[in-house]
Amino acid sequence: MAGELVGWDLGIGYASFAPSSDYQPIVKLESPYPVHSNVRFRTMRKLSHAAIGPQGCAKPDMIAMQEQQRTRLLTKIVQLGKRHKEGCDFEEMIKLASASLVLKITYGYQVISDKHDKLVEIADNAMAGFGAAASPGAFWVDYLPILKRVPAWFPGAGFKKAAQQMRAARERLYDIPFELVKSKMASRTVPPSMVSTLLASEAHSPADEELVKAIAASLYSASVETTQSSLMSFLLAMLLHPDVQRRAQAELDALLGLPSSASGSRIPSVHDRVNLPYINALVKEVWRWNPSVPVGLPHRVTQDDVYRGFFIRKGTIVYPNIWSMFHDPETYPSPFEFIPDRFLNDGSTLKALEKTADPSWIAFGFGRRICPGMHIADSSVFLYIASMLYLFDVVKAKDEDGGDIEPKVEYDGFISQPSPFKCRLVPRSAEVEEMIAREGQDVFGGVE
Repeated sequence: MAGELVGWDLGIGYASFAPSSDYQPIVKLESPYPVHSNVRFRTMRKLSHAAIGPQGCAKPDMIAMQEQQRTRLLTKIVQLGKRHKEGCDFEEMIKLASASLVLKITYGYQVISDKHDKLVEIADNAMAGFGAAASPGAFWVDYLPILKRVPAWFPGAGFKKAAQQMRAARERLYDIPFELVKSKMASRTVPPSMVSTLLASEAHSPADEELVKAIAASLYSASVETTQSSLMSFLLAMLLHPDVQRRAQAELDALLGLPSSASGSRIPSVHDRVNLPYINALVKEVWRWNPSVPVGLPHRVTQDDVYRGFFIRKGTIVYPNIWSMFHDPETYPSPFEFIPDRFLNDGSTLKALEKTADPSWIAFGFGRRICPGMHIADSSVFLYIASMLYLFDVVKAKDEDGGDIEPKVEYDGFISQPSPFKCRLVPRSAEVEEMIAREGQDVFGGVE
């Protein structure tokens, strides 16, 4: 449903290396990069890796964009806290922060308004369709591909009308921000972005442009709601485990000093990561404790296989159960507890983990279709977590009688989100607001 009928197979997440035997594309492209071809997939991976792989994420302009968007979020946290002293739900604010970062990196677009931003609304509509179409078991056509040939008027074929609406929303996400970048390039007013860089260096034909467009939309679809999910899980974990929070803050204070403008302390940066083993372990535990995509994207088996006595025929569609992997007590003892120490040696240095046991890898998928935005997602989640812990205490919201409101630990959705909960982010010192303002002096004149 999400792939062929809605059209997400144009991008990386639902791309495959060869078409299935009954494949008939909904979107037909006369292109050197045909849909469901190895050359298309390899080219998309190559361009994505160059732009947002480990080296791309380490570039100064990429780090600067992450830290600027982080500072915007910190400013809004202070402002919201002043208006809602008893506590509030930070979900929409964090989602907007995630969207702002990805739009800035991908298209050079700066979200200015907290509400009714055109590109954010376009992306939200596309992602709502993606979440519905990608949910395992939601549509019979995912298991009986022959249903794709049923006419739309046929009883029970309502999925075809739904797919048309979802596809229209996806096309708007593909086209509108991409054309915005092209128009700014033509007028020589384009800010730095992944799309402008790829268009300038790689796009020499309409087919090349189509490929860049698909890569850009794939980054948004793979990053925003997963980052939001992870940061909300982090806040929930801090409410439930104040001892973990205090230990993380102690590590930050030891490196940076207490958060005080007078002491000359500064907000954490990406470069501090190598000196913060406990924060790194905490981030890994966030990825593990509640994986944002508990059931990963589907994979097609390329040859007959036997797994634990089960015969799996070539061509079978399988879904990786990431949630089960992360809650296997043989790999992660006491798997339902939030224990960053499981990733540390003697509580002081990070363990050297195989990729098969490292949540920072498993959370982003497997094989050649592992999420291309994993490095930028992991880096930004670290930066947001370290910054929030350094500047704020995460504490429970208060009810009308002044008592603590206990959050529910419940999750739902293909992209797993915690049930709504309120909390308070209380500045750790009177100087926190001044520190954030000083950090953001040159941030808020961003490009619209």
